[in-house]
Amino acid sequence: MKDSPWENLKDALAAWNFIPCRGSLSAEFEGPIESSTFGTVIVKLLFDNQCCTEFPRACLARQYDGLCFRKVPHVEKDGGLCYLQKGELVFDACRPYDMVGVIVDQITERILDLPKEKYGEEFSNEMPSYWPCDYSAEIKDVNKNSLKIIEGNSSSPSYSCPVYPLSGHVDISALRFPFGSMKDLLLFGKASMGKRAFKRYWKTVLWGCYSSKNFAIAFRKNATILGLIVSPSRSGNLNCRYFAEETENKIFSRNVSMENSAPLMDKRILVVGCGTLGSNLLPMLVKSGAGFKNPLKIVDPDKYKEENFSRHYLGLESQGVNKARAMKTVLENQVKGDSRALCRNFRIDAIEDSFEKSFKPKQDFPFDIVLDTTGDESFSEYLNRFLAQLPKMPLYICGYIYGRSKAVCASVIGSSKKACLRCEKKYVEENGVLPVLGKEDQTRGTCNAVFIPFPITASIAAANLMMTALFRSLKATEEESLFWLQTCANNVWNAMECVTIPKDDSCPACCRK
Repeated sequence: MKDSPWENLKDALAAWNFIPCRGSLSAEFEGPIESSTFGTVIVKLLFDNQCCTEFPRACLARQYDGLCFRKVPHVEKDGGLCYLQKGELVFDACRPYDMVGVIVDQITERILDLPKEKYGEEFSNEMPSYWPCDYSAEIKDVNKNSLKIIEGNSSSPSYSCPVYPLSGHVDISALRFPFGSMKDLLLFGKASMGKRAFKRYWKTVLWGCYSSKNFAIAFRKNATILGLIVSPSRSGNLNCRYFAEETENKIFSRNVSMENSAPLMDKRILVVGCGTLGSNLLPMLVKSGAGFKNPLKIVDPDKYKEENFSRHYLGLESQGVNKARAMKTVLENQVKGDSRALCRNFRIDAIEDSFEKSFKPKQDFPFDIVLDTTGDESFSEYLNRFLAQLPKMPLYICGYIYGRSKAVCASVIGSSKKACLRCEKKYVEENGVLPVLGKEDQTRGTCNAVFIPFPITASIAAANLMMTALFRSLKATEEESLFWLQTCANNVWNAMECVTIPKDDSCPACCRK
């Protein structure tokens, strides 16, 4: 073994008969890989980094009959070979010979000698990458069975387009693809759909082709809509323009720990307070689907000041701007510009006034979830009473930081018939649920104002606790009043805890006749 990992890798490549490419200034190597299907195939390996080596990109060094895009799975248009999913394996620089062997084995098993009977499965899994998107149009009103396509401006043609599920495995190497005739369309549908869907699809294709008018068809593949506008001709040939549209699942697909990757997509949410806790909570709500189908409404009358910087999501460029309006701008900019219909519909409504002035008891209150991040005990009790008097109380979660980050807390109240905030306060004090605060936990400012300092980590911990309480409450089968907490000692956060709060029959707030 040599001192340089790169030199050791070069020796390992040489042992596998990979030699440096002539005239190449980068780390490129060519070598033979033996295949029972295609014989000896010359493959080029391209390493991006000599200091921190990862699995290289691979491509065909020359053309081979039948070994090309849309004929063999995982072969790209430029001859690139998708032999490994990113993050699937880690390149071990201490075992360079074995790593080159892994590269050779993966290319052989996944591409060169992949059994023909698996072509359909592999092609189907990566169907969006084979769809020849050459057409751009506005896609609206996407639902399970149909969508609407608008070409160009409002005076251009529009199409009501049926959507068919791709449920089968399609070996596109055995079909004429892209489509050139009605027969090609029908063969694709027969291979990719169930009997009922194909029967409807068959009627659509025949009617469209024989009517000699442009018509549109779309297919749903996991998180993607694949479609085409078909222009029939008298000769029987078809001219097709292809398009694709990602659905909401693609954007939120990495929320894999949740049963629903976008659990807040259909919820109508009101967030009261855009301070340190609210500003760190809002991005989590948006990343979970809030605001994409129903507007996310946020309320805060205060303006951002320089002393907010150390604990707030916003930066100093927002000085002097209302916090709700600034958060709306920042979060909408994260979504703005994406052409998907889902992102075009994203909306946040900012109210630059107090809750008391913005909402009256007898007005319509169209929210499923109310999240209170004000940290104001008097206001939170008022908000609890306000919500409890509604015909149907929305899920109410009140979050706050306790002391100098001795704990973060989240109160969950899902019904006016259960314990309220005052019931909870009495229960927590009588049962010693929270640690006792000392004089050092409060700092007196001018005019006897109270300011409790805590670090940014407490704000993020409180936001995380509220999200956990929210997700658990959405999955709960019973509406209980719960008290969530997470204590902290010496800057180390302990595990989350959850306590069920019983209703106090003597409570003056929720048991008045």
